[in-house]
Formats: sequence, structure tokens, C-alpha cells
Amino acid sequence: MKIDDLNIAIIKHLNDGRKAYKLIADALNVSENTIRARVNRMREAGILEIAGLVDPAAIPGHSTVIIGVKLKTTNLVQKGN
Repeated sequence: MKIDDLNIAIIKHLNDGRKAYKLIADALNVSENTIRARVNRMREAGILEIAGLVDPAAIPGHSTVIIGVKLKTTNLVQKGN
């Protein structure tokens, strides 16, 4: 799938969270159906995934933990397997 300027603009609008397709369409001067179709194609192609982010501090009984790992080599793909 070709990623053109409109696809990039759509992705940038979705960066701030799940924005309504109508708002994106109005900002980009295209139809809501164009936005919906493009988002669906990018999702089907595995280019775009829409996910919710949770603030762990907002959930009672949960904490945020940062863990560091020191490796002798920088071959992260091999180390991750």
C-alpha cells in the first residue's frame, strides 16, 4: 500500500487519540467516507493500529515501574528472541 500525504495527515490527526472521522475530514478538506476508507485500508494492511493508552496512576492499586537492561551487544532483535 502506498502511503501518500493524505494518509500521513490522517495518521497525524489520529496521533492525539481517537478523533472523529468528521473532524479529520473537515480539517483535511475531504469527505468523511474518504477518511473512513483510508483508515480501514491502513488497518487492514497492518500500517495503522488504533489502541487506547491507560494512565496507570489513574487506576487504584497500580504503579508504574521502569526497568533497565544492560546488554553486552546492541543486537536487540537477536537478544529479544
